[in-house]
Amino acid sequence: MERSPGSPPAGQTILIVEDDRLFRRSLVTYLAALGFETISAASAEEALGQVAHRHVDLLVTDLMLPAGSGIELVRAMRERGQFVPVVLLSGYLNSRAHREATETGIDVVLNKPADLVQLETAVWECLRGRGWEHTLHMSQS
Repeated sequence: MERSPGSPPAGQTILIVEDDRLFRRSLVTYLAALGFETISAASAEEALGQVAHRHVDLLVTDLMLPAGSGIELVRAMRERGQFVPVVLLSGYLNSRAHREATETGIDVVLNKPADLVQLETAVWECLRGRGWEHTLHMSQS
């Protein structure tokens, strides 16, 4: 997979929603090292509180979250008029979850543990506006 050159545009903010504290911290650290501004949440409820007061350019979320799911989080954000690209991570992908992600319009679905280069590529693809068709194959590798 080709790595994207250069730095992200100034002000690009990524919201990372992951209930596993160590994995969340590693995602924040990695994406911040690439030059992105990062904010994080441990649950969908916390994430909705974050986006109520702050603009984000991309959502990276786990599928399985306390008291909900990443898909439900995306639906709630869209009901509030917040349409951002989404990278969904999951260690529990099955055909139902994949179908729901597709129907919800989630841009990229990656299996956990996610390869960081693959995650970086997915982030760049989403921020550059490339759609589902291009990135879908990444979840099947």
